[in-house]
Amino acid sequence: GATEFPLVGLISSSIYSVLFPEISRLMGEGRKDEVLELWKRAVEKSMLVIMPIFGVAMIISYPLITTLYTNRYEASVPIFQIYLFLIPIRTINFGLLLKAVGKTKYDFYGSILFIVITTAIAISTIDVIGIYGPTISRVVSVYILAIYLLINIKKEVGYTLSEILNIRALLPIMLITVSPIVLSGIIRSSLNFEDITGSVIALVIYTAFIIISYIGSGKWSKLRLRETYQMIFSRNS
Repeated sequence: GATEFPLVGLISSSIYSVLFPEISRLMGEGRKDEVLELWKRAVEKSMLVIMPIFGVAMIISYPLITTLYTNRYEASVPIFQIYLFLIPIRTINFGLLLKAVGKTKYDFYGSILFIVITTAIAISTIDVIGIYGPTISRVVSVYILAIYLLINIKKEVGYTLSEILNIRALLPIMLITVSPIVLSGIIRSSLNFEDITGSVIALVIYTAFIIISYIGSGKWSKLRLRETYQMIFSRNS
């Protein structure tokens, strides 16, 4: 459930499936500056939508699992929460830029790397931390795979890591969406509410914080995906 959390895959795949043909065309014409601008805007919009989903899922993880599957699955909550850390990395499709320049071999090599690292970490940790070992191994392997793709994007496409990741735009989003998770948890614990009641209150606090922060920072206006589509269609015309 956490690895394919509702809307995350749909949002991410929809954004990048729309952009891929245009990015491929621009790459073929050597217009790398325009590709980079389009890429940055797409990544920022994707993160603006998906990161709050990460926060919401983390806050309601306990009542979500126990409500759907009863209290017998209470021990699954930490595993679910670990898998939720796959959501942030899914906001960026690193393989897209390599595919756009025809370097699909890195998908194959990356898959092998992913399998090897996942297996190695899972086997070496399962006796130490039990079932959490294989869970953590998958999350860690996905992030290592992202680093591998980033390195090869720099080599094959020529973009620097700072250009691809666009830290100046993405770091504020991370701070806005992640920091209130901790704040909400502290407030819930200090008020000693029951799990469901506390989660609802924490969720309301988190949602209010996100909306106010997005409006105050000007991020709210950037949620309009129509701007990106207009940019694509205007170029095609």
